[in-house]
Amino acid sequence: MCNQIHKDGYVSFNKGLKSYEFPVEFPTVPDNPDLEQDPSMIAIFFAHQDIPSSVPESGVYFRLINIQTEQDETLRERLLSDFDSSMACTVGFEPKFAMIISWVNMTFPNRRYHDSLKTNTYQMVLATDEMMTIAMFNYEQIEWITHLDNYDGLKGPPAFVGLSFESKLFSKILVTLYRL
Repeated sequence: MCNQIHKDGYVSFNKGLKSYEFPVEFPTVPDNPDLEQDPSMIAIFFAHQDIPSSVPESGVYFRLINIQTEQDETLRERLLSDFDSSMACTVGFEPKFAMIISWVNMTFPNRRYHDSLKTNTYQMVLATDEMMTIAMFNYEQIEWITHLDNYDGLKGPPAFVGLSFESKLFSKILVTLYRL
């Protein structure tokens, strides 16, 4: 389904670029086409991020699910219900497989350690019926929006949220704090 799950809040489907400059702008032109490709990615919260060792269970986690054989009936029904009724474009969509990727208690790098720790927790659910694939974004806790402000993470260009495929860009920039 994807080539790489990255701690910086995105999944990629090809080699992508060796590095990124922020604020991120797409489409991009690779410096060396032999080593890099225009990034095909889905970004739920693309910013430089750290996993704080001081917070238990912080990290990036994923789970692959065959919905037809999933033993956890609650999870199976939740996936089917969420994709059938939570978005207008997915009514009647019945996924066969899903990948749940969770970024838990992620913080921004180079933060001031004398300040209180701010963390973000969010989740991407990719589901496919083998004809169509849909991404759902769930945000549980957003306390910072940019890694370029090492004081409180709130001043500067926000994290990139959106899709980039073969020089086509479908994006929304996260500009305010909110909870879904």
